[in-house]
Amino acid sequence: MNDLTRQYNQRGFTLMHMLVALPLLSVFLFIGSKLFITNNRLFREADSAEQRLIHTEQALKMLHTDVWLSAGLQLKDNRLTVKQSGGDIRWEIDGRGGLTRIGLNGKTRHTFNGIGTTAIEIRNNAVSLALRQGTFLCPTSRAIVTTTGASQP
Repeated sequence: MNDLTRQYNQRGFTLMHMLVALPLLSVFLFIGSKLFITNNRLFREADSAEQRLIHTEQALKMLHTDVWLSAGLQLKDNRLTVKQSGGDIRWEIDGRGGLTRIGLNGKTRHTFNGIGTTAIEIRNNAVSLALRQGTFLCPTSRAIVTTTGASQP
């Protein structure tokens, strides 16, 4: 009988092994699930930031071209009117920090969402966009992104 008991104790898991293994397994599963959730959230945030960056670059390229080819600039109530020979182009800020370009005489419209624009300014023939604090281009303080136009008569 003693040999049978010794042989039985050497095989399989005891209740004590299970009591140690289950909490360890639970901790590893909990940490793994938290890492998985955090990784997915960061992936979505990175994709969103990349889209905002693309929208910002597109808006700045279009604004630079409009200002460079302009015959005059007019700013009223955060609405920039760029005077060109073919008609006027307007740039406006919506309530959520998006920027909208309304093309020649209102025929075309481009909206750039999520940029975080708070103001449009004109100084020394340069158009500046003020960005909200906490945006991806401006993490700590107010930033000014400036584009300069051709010299005006």
